[in-house]
Amino acid sequence: TGGVSVSNLIVTVNPAGTDGSTVTAGTNLRTMLFVRGKCTKDKSSRLFPLVHDVLTDAKLDSKDKAVQILQEMSSELRTDIPSSGSHYARKRIEARYSPAGYLDEILGGVSQVDTIESLLDSALRDWPSVLK
Repeated sequence: TGGVSVSNLIVTVNPAGTDGSTVTAGTNLRTMLFVRGKCTKDKSSRLFPLVHDVLTDAKLDSKDKAVQILQEMSSELRTDIPSSGSHYARKRIEARYSPAGYLDEILGGVSQVDTIESLLDSALRDWPSVLK
């Protein structure tokens, strides 16, 4: 296959009769997970079983694999932030104006670096606590 990737989208679901400019007691969030894959036509029969395996049978208890993934994520973010500064600045600004914007910044903005590095530190120092 040409690869499989995952992304999320968080949108605000406002109560009827509101314009979304304020957060009210009835404001909810809808979080969606998107799984994308690409492959050539002759390998398409292998793509869906691969996505199924990733979503249902992933072994998430391997310390070495988790550390490797976290190190790669941290490195990629530290490289991406300077070259895409306006994108991250926009996320930071939007975080001030809606719950969805706040969560989007936590999960995919500058704040994500701190979260990943904290998790990496915990994985290296105390792996069993990460599994809890």
